[in-house]
Amino acid sequence: MSTARAEPAEDAVAPRAPVPVPSPVSPALDFAAGTSSGIASLLVGQPLDTVKVRLQTQPRTSLWRGGGIEAACEVSSRQLYYKGAAHALVRVVREEGIAGLYKGVTSPMLGVALMNASVFTSYKYAMNAMLPHPDAEATLAQVTLAGSASGIFTSFITTPIDRLKILQQSTSVGQARQPSLLSLVRSLPPTSLYRGWTATVLRDTGYGPYFLVYEYFVRGGTLGLFGGGDKERERGRAGGPSGGGADLVDEAERVVLGGEDGQVAASATRVLVAGGLAGIVGWGCTFPIDVVKTKMQSLPPPDPSSSRSSSSSSRSAHPYATVRSTVAAVLRESGPRGFVTGLAPTLVRSVPVNMVTFAVFELVVATFR
Repeated sequence: MSTARAEPAEDAVAPRAPVPVPSPVSPALDFAAGTSSGIASLLVGQPLDTVKVRLQTQPRTSLWRGGGIEAACEVSSRQLYYKGAAHALVRVVREEGIAGLYKGVTSPMLGVALMNASVFTSYKYAMNAMLPHPDAEATLAQVTLAGSASGIFTSFITTPIDRLKILQQSTSVGQARQPSLLSLVRSLPPTSLYRGWTATVLRDTGYGPYFLVYEYFVRGGTLGLFGGGDKERERGRAGGPSGGGADLVDEAERVVLGGEDGQVAASATRVLVAGGLAGIVGWGCTFPIDVVKTKMQSLPPPDPSSSRSSSSSSRSAHPYATVRSTVAAVLRESGPRGFVTGLAPTLVRSVPVNMVTFAVFELVVATFR
């Protein structure tokens, strides 16, 4: 006797075990993780940043004296004190020790928490301002605009920190004794602390390409520049982490820790690679203006012993007085190649720095969540 085999109804749905959803990160843990990752990235990247600053600030023309500018006289590579990134690294260590590579690290170390909070908070506010409602999906064009806006806002914090850092970094063995951070803060007026602010604003718009590249690769590269893929669009409608209300930290957590609906989390390698590539693109887009900024901010503070009128007149005549005059001076001294001085150590530095940033952030969150 044959027995009929019962077939399941087409509309029957097998029960599915609930998928554990990671608890949201508290603001205190978010702040602590961001601060820890910022400190770790500083310790990793400061040596090559010092090399970059030394390459960009070493003299390439005849000495500037008083209020006039001597005829430009380009120095050959044989006469340069630092002939390249590797030569500068070895020479700094030989003459100043390992501590020489960490000159100027104090000011960014003290301001890292404020800078990180400023970047991500202003990014989130700018993003929410562009979205029609909190659950709307942010396009990558909006990500870019929000990133650039966060850079402009954060420049008010970055400028004085970079000014103090560069003044300490550009002091080598053959020059005067390195000024302490406290003495610089006491001696520099606010206008001097914010020297190079315009160039800093232009450079920090590089947060736009940085966030764009990071988001693109973290999302799997499935989105177009001006719209989302079907899967990401559904997540945006559902109010998931890809919606506009979340920042890049939320997106990284979703990729590493797992998404909704039982989706398999991507490997942490994708997040690390995305961070490294984002750093390369972000620096590559704005590096020429970083050269200008560094030269402007390396200009020593006015001598207190000199009169105010003579100090202001001679400073206004300096080739690094303004963005325009600095651009002209770089072209006169080194030609177009001058705008990529120090690019190699910067690109090399950007990969481990951004990898460490995201790795340490995720480690702190996973440990204390």
